[in-house]
Amino acid sequence: VAQAQAAGAPVQWIGADRGRAHELVGDPASAQRFYAQALTAGGDASEVILRLAISQAISGDGSAMERTLMPLLRKQDKPAWRARAFGLAILGQGKEANRIVKTLLPGQLADGITPYFEYMPRLTQAQQAAAANLGIFPRASEIGRDETRLAALSRSAAGRDTGNGLVPSGRPLG
Repeated sequence: VAQAQAAGAPVQWIGADRGRAHELVGDPASAQRFYAQALTAGGDASEVILRLAISQAISGDGSAMERTLMPLLRKQDKPAWRARAFGLAILGQGKEANRIVKTLLPGQLADGITPYFEYMPRLTQAQQAAAANLGIFPRASEIGRDETRLAALSRSAAGRDTGNGLVPSGRPLG
């Protein structure tokens, strides 16, 4: 973090990227702390707000997700509506998620996304983050199962303060 700041990376980007890293290993609690840190740093916050809302849905807090997204939804921000649809799907409200997507997207695009909403509640937290934030869905055989190394990171993050949990260690490769 200190190196990134010294190189001129804005604090908001650092917090947002650290949040996403924690999100992608199934640690939404730490992710939300870093997203909040990024939001207090100022700048264009809309992307961080979307990430935070998805993280809140992954944590099972639909009310917080709705409160977080509401200012953007009132402005008819399409990425916020997309985030809401994914959040609702994660929370098991696939019918409402489908309705939103069918309203926002042309028929063929909507039809391509909606089948995935059925699986969102069955994904691991890391898989939900990858699907909602990056559009990366697991293969059918991997639904609900994290890759072994990823699961180990998630378990270790849950047992300690993860402020530096994703700092590389050991000998550099190559």
